[in-house]
Amino acid sequence: MSVLEYLEVKIIENCNYRCSGCAGWGNIAQREVYDIEQYECDIKRISELFSHVKMLHILGGEPLLNERVTDYITIAREYLKDTEIYLITNGTLLHTKDDDFFQCVKENDVKVHISHYPVEKDMNKIDIACTMLKERNMRFEIIDTNLFSVSMLLENNRFDVNDTFKTCSSFMDCTNLYYGMIYKCPRPISLRHYDRKFGTCYSDMTDGIDIYDSAITGQEILQKLENPIKTCRLCTPERKFLKWSQKEADIFQWQICKENSLLIDAEKNQNELFDFVKDFKLTLFNIDHATGKICREEYMSEEIDELIKEDVYIWLNDLRCLSYCYILKYVVEIKKGSIRGVISKNKRIADSLWGFPKLEKKNIEDISHLVVLASGVKGFIEAEYEICKLLSGE
Repeated sequence: MSVLEYLEVKIIENCNYRCSGCAGWGNIAQREVYDIEQYECDIKRISELFSHVKMLHILGGEPLLNERVTDYITIAREYLKDTEIYLITNGTLLHTKDDDFFQCVKENDVKVHISHYPVEKDMNKIDIACTMLKERNMRFEIIDTNLFSVSMLLENNRFDVNDTFKTCSSFMDCTNLYYGMIYKCPRPISLRHYDRKFGTCYSDMTDGIDIYDSAITGQEILQKLENPIKTCRLCTPERKFLKWSQKEADIFQWQICKENSLLIDAEKNQNELFDFVKDFKLTLFNIDHATGKICREEYMSEEIDELIKEDVYIWLNDLRCLSYCYILKYVVEIKKGSIRGVISKNKRIADSLWGFPKLEKKNIEDISHLVVLASGVKGFIEAEYEICKLLSGE
């Protein structure tokens, strides 16, 4: 049987936040829940089609607004026994939950992922929630979320859907399950909230794969998921950014068009970009071609002037750093520098680098330094090993 790398399920559509440019349109969605009986049938069917689902995200909207959230968790674990399950929440309602909720999450070995938005009045709620999780020895992570990426262009979209699909599917994995269908991404179904709000008709809930087709197999589903869908015509391979905010939704908020007043402009909104990267360490690998040795230097982002005195070449080690690569491009441009080439050993990452000049492996020997973007110590060790292999001609 086949292995599904990633799956996410929205158990409720609406949210208690109104984040501008919300990727799931939870800021404008009406209250809708995934029918629990249908959900169980669908999860069971997924377990029959695939020998293993590596990761499942249970989310919304805000999933804690669904009063039966523990039932969804229990069902997921019943059928997906070895799956890494995450509960994705903004965390502001965790402190209101009772012991039964925490016990269910812990017993079913679910990791709580808190997307932490900069809302001053909710800081104390998040602190209380983290204390409650720590006291119960529960697994959780808290991720500060200051920027949203935007990639859609609903009208007059000049981009080739194949470029869009290749970039987007490399940038993120967001396979969705909804009412007997599996989708490459949530937009075919979630756009219905946009349509309802603005009187448009972009959503296409047929743009998925029927998991109850008696003739289909898990392997065939995986193959189908590797092809563009009709909804790809509404997206682009570009990535632009919004500073996180809660503003009244307008028709342009999710798009990269000039009418979107929330887009961060590299010249006009420098502070927002630097606030985002201020705690990020930029690691420079200086290459001594005579000895084949690499000397590693770390810069804080405020020292970027020193880092980009010469042309910038980037080694992108893993997908987690892809968003930062786009942000770094903005910052380098502000400083009047130039990214001359980006390289990655990972083909999936390399294929996603739309809009970046590519650095070929054979040209590594012609440059003296690489800015390395990697997640954690292990990532930098991996990068150093791979670069050394290239230098030695392996």
